[in-house]
Amino acid sequence: MEPDWRREPQAPAPQGRPRPAPFLWLLVPALLMTAGCRGDANPPGAPPRGATRRAEGEAKAASPAMPSAGEPAKALAAFNQGTALLEQYRYKDAAAKLRTVVEAFPEWTAARFNYGLALLNLPDDADALKKAGEELGRVVATTPEHRPAQFCLGILEAHGGEYSKAVGHFAKVHEADPEDAFVAFEYAEALRKLDRNDEALGVLERVVERDPGFVSACYSLGMLYNRMRQRDKAVAVLKRFGDLKSQELAVGSYGVVKPYAGRGKYYTALGADSLPIPATPMSPAPRLLFAPEIRSIDCVLSAWSWAGGEVALPGIAVGDVDGDGDQDVILCGAGTDGGVVLLANDGKGAFGRPVRLADRGVSPCLGDLDNDGDLDLWLGRDGQDQLLLNDGRGAFKPAPISTAKDGACLTACARLADLDSDGDLDLMSLRIKAGAVPGDASQTASPSTLLNNNGDGTFPDLAGVLGLDLPDRPSSAVVFDDFDDDRDVDLVLVSPKAPPLAWENHRVGRFRILDSKVTRLDLAGARSVTTGNPFKTGKRDLLLFAGKELALYHNRGGWKFERDDEFSSRYGTLGGTSGQFADLDNDGDLDVLIADAHRRDGSRGPAVLLNDWPIKRFIEATEADAGSLLPRWKCAGDAVAVAADFDGDGTLDLLVASMGGPPVVFDNATRGSHWLALDLKGQRGQDQNSRSPSTSIGARVELRSGAVSQQYVVGTPAGGTAMPPTRVHAGLGASPSVDWLRVNWPDSLLQAEVEVLGDRPLTLNEESRRPSSCPHLFAWNGHAYGFVSDFGGVGGLGFRTGPGSFATPDPTEYVAIPNLAPLDGEYILQVVEPLQELVYFDEAKLIAVDHPAGTTILPNEMAAVGLAPPPFEVFCFREAIAPVRATNGRGDDVTDALARTDRVFAGPVECDRRFVGFAKDHFVELDFGDRLESLPTDTRRILCLDGWVEYSDSTSNFAASQAGLRLKAPSVLVERDGKWTELLHEAGYPAGINHTMTLDLTGKLRPGDRRIRIATNMDVSWDRIYVALPGPASSFGLKEVAPRRADLHFLGYPREYSPDGRQPTLFDYSKVSKSDTWHRLPGAYTRYGDVLDLVTRTDDRFAVMAAGDEITLRFPADAFGPVPAGCVRTFLLKSDSFCKDMDLYTGAGDNVEPMPYHDMKEYPYDPATAPPVPEDVRRSRDQYNTRVIAP
Repeated sequence: MEPDWRREPQAPAPQGRPRPAPFLWLLVPALLMTAGCRGDANPPGAPPRGATRRAEGEAKAASPAMPSAGEPAKALAAFNQGTALLEQYRYKDAAAKLRTVVEAFPEWTAARFNYGLALLNLPDDADALKKAGEELGRVVATTPEHRPAQFCLGILEAHGGEYSKAVGHFAKVHEADPEDAFVAFEYAEALRKLDRNDEALGVLERVVERDPGFVSACYSLGMLYNRMRQRDKAVAVLKRFGDLKSQELAVGSYGVVKPYAGRGKYYTALGADSLPIPATPMSPAPRLLFAPEIRSIDCVLSAWSWAGGEVALPGIAVGDVDGDGDQDVILCGAGTDGGVVLLANDGKGAFGRPVRLADRGVSPCLGDLDNDGDLDLWLGRDGQDQLLLNDGRGAFKPAPISTAKDGACLTACARLADLDSDGDLDLMSLRIKAGAVPGDASQTASPSTLLNNNGDGTFPDLAGVLGLDLPDRPSSAVVFDDFDDDRDVDLVLVSPKAPPLAWENHRVGRFRILDSKVTRLDLAGARSVTTGNPFKTGKRDLLLFAGKELALYHNRGGWKFERDDEFSSRYGTLGGTSGQFADLDNDGDLDVLIADAHRRDGSRGPAVLLNDWPIKRFIEATEADAGSLLPRWKCAGDAVAVAADFDGDGTLDLLVASMGGPPVVFDNATRGSHWLALDLKGQRGQDQNSRSPSTSIGARVELRSGAVSQQYVVGTPAGGTAMPPTRVHAGLGASPSVDWLRVNWPDSLLQAEVEVLGDRPLTLNEESRRPSSCPHLFAWNGHAYGFVSDFGGVGGLGFRTGPGSFATPDPTEYVAIPNLAPLDGEYILQVVEPLQELVYFDEAKLIAVDHPAGTTILPNEMAAVGLAPPPFEVFCFREAIAPVRATNGRGDDVTDALARTDRVFAGPVECDRRFVGFAKDHFVELDFGDRLESLPTDTRRILCLDGWVEYSDSTSNFAASQAGLRLKAPSVLVERDGKWTELLHEAGYPAGINHTMTLDLTGKLRPGDRRIRIATNMDVSWDRIYVALPGPASSFGLKEVAPRRADLHFLGYPREYSPDGRQPTLFDYSKVSKSDTWHRLPGAYTRYGDVLDLVTRTDDRFAVMAAGDEITLRFPADAFGPVPAGCVRTFLLKSDSFCKDMDLYTGAGDNVEPMPYHDMKEYPYDPATAPPVPEDVRRSRDQYNTRVIAP
């Protein structure tokens, strides 16, 4: 039985079919009055009211007024919107909204818990945390078994260092739900803090046994083994930890999450249940109506033979192939040779003449394989499978890829999914060497294939490596989903000869195969499978089609499924070959479509089971409406069906196909409810960052609108050979708009939208975020804190340069600070971390350089790659020699762009749109004429390059390596005798925004050298390039001063802006958002307050900063003394710091640990072989690093 805090109130069973939850009876009239009467799918009087922040053209619905006790509709809307604000990390706004709900309905437990959760996510507000404790305490006082409230109280107590109290809360939840890894990990961590190591050890061992991919648990267990002197076990577990770090395919429980979104189900907002309003009978729902004419499509389908048997089932894939906004159809089985045809939709639901694409096709799938914005076709066939690339207008051409090696076999089921989370769709084929389609006992297996998409047109087969070749087990269909809620793609494969198998993804090429004894999926001989969440539990259930049997299995968590016996007794004999979950009546609940049910009159054909929510049952459409059109169409054999809105009227039509005749369309004529059609566009298809695939297959969508809540996964199949559109179609019932819409993108980005107007198709783009760079420096310039630059990027930890290689961090950097002015006798610097990473800040000094007026000061700096990190040196020069002419690789004149530092750049001719930070090979060529000829031979020649770099990230480097590419830092070449000679090989690059890199060409440039070339494939843009002639060090003076005060605190996130519309964006310190916009790594951060002792010397005693944190550094102005006569003063910041981002492939990118140290040879390093932590460092961590953010 579900716990009380999750249980829906039970209503008396009314006559007819009740639609809204009984506790929301007052809501329905209010919403109906708001909606008005409807005669069609588009309600009048609902004009757009602006646009959302993220989706271009997205109109908002009007914001409701604050609710009162007599206004449940407003309360429900405010509840949903408050939850959405939580998803947007706008915790203060969420708390304010939810407070009004609690005041209006003080007995509404879900609202009070969500209010407390919003307050809990304001860790820097002591009053908010106190109030959070009060609100959560009230929940526990009335409902002691309320697991989310108990868990959150444990988090709150742990945050305050009260681990003995935290343990009590965690223990209660762990006892009630021992399978939850998040709860177990928090419990174990609290036990460790209390030195109850034996208990902690047992809990952690069970966590890692259940979830070997839980990186934080692996690390904690390894360190605990070390502490308890169990060396062999420590080495084994920490090796696992190291393996995970070296590839970092992880998301979810291993840390690429926001604190709100990433602590598991008990740290997530509750749904709108248990609103304390009396139940009353509800009016019956509208009938599911179809147009009186069943339309035939002009394309006769025929069974056909292959060497191993017969294909007696058509294939269908639906999607907008030609980019005109409507749903086109790919059909397999057009003719006796298994013809594959395209049926173009005219926008009104009618289809043009078939256009032949291929033959011997069985299972078609549509998805954007090359991330160019259009749908390509992955085609499972008899013999070699085919990948057909779309030109954007619906014309296809074969891609030259090698598919299955055994051409004598057939693909019974083809699928597209991003199994390795690299932003590219991988291609899966379930192969047989004999037998029929659909699958039956005659099938014999051939090794299946999984073609890993490298993003460069190559597709190596990794099925054997991942345990998915299954050479002895025929598989008739597969469904992918995140069944264990750890944010990676898992699989369930069904077989005509055996019960289903589950493939649990442990990332980094590791997996676990689970049989029916573990999963309890005991139905043998299934032909196909689909997934959905019909009863709104938040977990993905399975619907299995086994010919003459139909079975619904509910996901109980922990890879345990439970057959719905009541469903089996009522509808199990309907059987069927395929089908899907879909909201066919737009009432906000998922119904069941069966393509070829075995009807009670002995015939076969489509059937619909209407969801009777909030009663957890289905009602057959013909029971609710004896005049249903569905029984009029019959098929002699097996069939497939797909639900899609072909005519664009806002209702899902049915396309049904069986061999021996033409496909038919049932035009849905149901009216009276609202809807939203959602096309998700992953970031991979917009800026080519290695993020979510363009078609967002695998994204999970949740929405709430009034009493309606629904959940969808993009790309869920409708059978072994049938794929519905990737467009999500959600019914909204009586609500004309969506209160709250959340998308969990495949790259783990959580994105929420509020007040989205319905009754239209909407394209929602994944937010484009620059997740990491390095800390940012602001300095008081006499009137404001001006942005100086980012810095510390050369100290990046775990930055992947290839599949098994990482960059060597250089923590020391010197940053020139223009226009620094004193404020109340102090020079004030603000070190801010505004992005999705953490900073280990070790030392800050302010250096004053007094130099002759008219000269320029530059530190010797760059992010070194092919050269050793530059030693500290200051260049003081008066003369800067610019080139006579400069051109780029295309021959364009860029002389003026490189003449001054003015944000007019000479950048790449063409970026490599597949991988962020990469460009096609490019160069700038500098012709100095005879300007270098007459230089004194004893004068140093320093090549100075102002510019900025669009950082690549670990994911793009990993993905590029699969395509055979790597970043090549800028090299310096000189033309001699008509040939280019390399002077410096892949020297380095300017480390971020507003940086100057310096290269010493003394002794390398020869008399007569005139033309210099800077060549790279990095996305680096040059602002000014010149040769400087520095004078001796005796020409200037240096003075270094430590800060007088240093304070760590939460600032927020300075607004990004562009002063001229060009990149790179800068940051405005005067406009700071306090709302969190980034995930944080879990772990122990430095507590807020005085950190002067941590930042005055390099000693591995770091001030650990999270996203949104700031260190204010104050230097005494009088410590530098007066400026000598005839001189001016330039300031440099000397910094020593490391930083680490949360990229999926960053080494150790899931946790604050392991802590860096200056003598380390590599990062991530093996904790088992690292030297002991010095006692002063350990004491410092215990004293200062007490601000814990849990995973």
